[in-house]
Amino acid sequence: MKKAKNAKGMKKTQSAPRGRMAKAAKPISTFYKHPKERGSATGDSIGEEFASAARAADAVAGLRRFLKKYQPPDDEYQDAFHRNHVRAAQYELMRLEYIKGNVKAGDRLLSQLQDIDR
Repeated sequence: MKKAKNAKGMKKTQSAPRGRMAKAAKPISTFYKHPKERGSATGDSIGEEFASAARAADAVAGLRRFLKKYQPPDDEYQDAFHRNHVRAAQYELMRLEYIKGNVKAGDRLLSQLQDIDR
């Protein structure tokens, strides 16, 4: 039996016979499965409180409560995550103040966020 040649002049080879149907692909599990229930070692309360404050019906009041509770007066944060949550709350509060038309409050928050002079 002669093997056929393709347009480039190379010999074509026969593929392996497929005696049975190919199996369906097995679903790939995620690398990390989030726990269904909250445990003592999972979740950080400051992140959860920030998320719930930003999603609240009155987000401005929720973010103000969050900042009052977590913003240290001397800028001594526990770690970078603490600082990032506080900064994100400040930016979100500033954005909401500008949207509401409260320009003075937005400008005051913006001046607090500009830490070039600090």
